[in-house]
Amino acid sequence: MKYTRPDKEWSLKVKELAGNKCEVCVSLDKLQSHHVYSRTFKNTRHYLPNGICLCGKHHYWAEKQSLDFSIWIIEKRGLNWYLDVKNKLGIS
Repeated sequence: MKYTRPDKEWSLKVKELAGNKCEVCVSLDKLQSHHVYSRTFKNTRHYLPNGICLCGKHHYWAEKQSLDFSIWIIEKRGLNWYLDVKNKLGIS
């Protein structure tokens, strides 16, 4: 998938909102912007609440341990966040 200018701007803003540190371990190294819900969903691809800043280790964890990550992020961001992003996706 090709990265566009809006993708790069979204990524920079996600990192900025996180204080340029991993939101799990506060590492400053190898930061990546992760889509909580896949970037293939057009409604939330550039929606900032759908992004989280993670170090490489925790990005791998988010992708490979998706259930554990889902539980963690809902606990961290809250039920209102979850319902907001889910609504934006159009999921009932």
